[in-house]
Amino acid sequence: MNRWRHMLFAFLAFFFLVLLLFVVFYKIEVVAPGRGISVIQGSDAVIKSPESAYVKTLFVSQSELVKKGQPLLSYRNLDDEYLLEKTRQALVKDIKKRQTMIEELCFLYSSVFEEGVPDYMPDRGNCSNDVGSVSEGGQYVYQFYKDYQQEKVYFLSSSAERVKRKQELLEKRKLLLRKKNALSRGGAETIRFYDLQAEISDLNSEVVSYDLIELENEKKLQDKLVLFKTKRAERALELKREYEMIESEILEKSHQADLLAEKKKLSVIYSPVNGSVLKMMDGISVDTYIEEGAELFVMKKEGASTEIKAKFDSRYRSHLNKNSRVKIKITSPGANYFFSGSIKDVSSDSLEKEKNSPTAGRYYEVTIVPEKRFLDAEISLGIEVEVYVVSENATVFEYVLSVIPSRLKLEVW
Repeated sequence: MNRWRHMLFAFLAFFFLVLLLFVVFYKIEVVAPGRGISVIQGSDAVIKSPESAYVKTLFVSQSELVKKGQPLLSYRNLDDEYLLEKTRQALVKDIKKRQTMIEELCFLYSSVFEEGVPDYMPDRGNCSNDVGSVSEGGQYVYQFYKDYQQEKVYFLSSSAERVKRKQELLEKRKLLLRKKNALSRGGAETIRFYDLQAEISDLNSEVVSYDLIELENEKKLQDKLVLFKTKRAERALELKREYEMIESEILEKSHQADLLAEKKKLSVIYSPVNGSVLKMMDGISVDTYIEEGAELFVMKKEGASTEIKAKFDSRYRSHLNKNSRVKIKITSPGANYFFSGSIKDVSSDSLEKEKNSPTAGRYYEVTIVPEKRFLDAEISLGIEVEVYVVSENATVFEYVLSVIPSRLKLEVW
């Protein structure tokens, strides 16, 4: 009896030893299952709103086939349209103001001021010399010239009177001098002689006084002319500065208006690919307001599949390595197709299966490149496939460790 018991214990010990060696050293083909969908590399082109605007025209509908460069939507930015109109109106005003400056500058150096010809004559355009159409600045300068002209008229009229009076005094002095000479030769009375001498002296003083008045009035007249020229030069300098400033503003506003007009003309979103409209923004229609950066369209490329986007449960992360071998299974009614491939890329972090359900678990997104036979078969886009990452170097012990979650969670089900 004891002999059989020892044999049983020995057999069990041998069995568990073999099982332990199998678990630790025997390498098996471990398969990490997942599900995927066939796509083109960069197949989904997401089109977002370039700016906040209103939909003007919608050219496509969901699932509609489109060509590359075909318009999808046109929009209008009310802020830009308002700024464009405001800029155009300001530009018209500035151009009108610039023309007024040119007219005034031409007027200041026109033939109207024939007695105030400057030493330097600026280049003038063809403009009217109508005083009534000149701006306030030109009218202000013109008043100084009118003041000079009035002073000149008064000076000439008063000067003529003074010349006449002076000539009369000179004639009278000539007669008195003759009388003086006659008295001197005839031995006239001394008192009479000196009275005549005093009268001649008074006449000389009066003649000199007229000359002084004439010189003083000439100086006043010349001062009026110099004041006019000074005011004109100051106004011309001011006009030149304002002209340079407004010229710069006109140039800037012209470019701004051109850019806004060009932007308005190009406010159209075109399809970047040949394919179809996979998804459209919910509720998008004419006159809909769209915010900057809002996802408007998801475009699906036209063509055959070149990649597979797959999802693997996060517990299989240890098997998801670049260049790992992958089996691809396409199941269709009446036929099963098997292909091979390799992992091209793995998401840097796990993703939530359902963001609104924290208990749904997490997964890794994997990009798989199929073999050439898969590409030659020209598999249609959007086909769902089963994928298996194959690891031939994993032992049973490593596999058991890999599928054990990092955080144990016991559930009753």
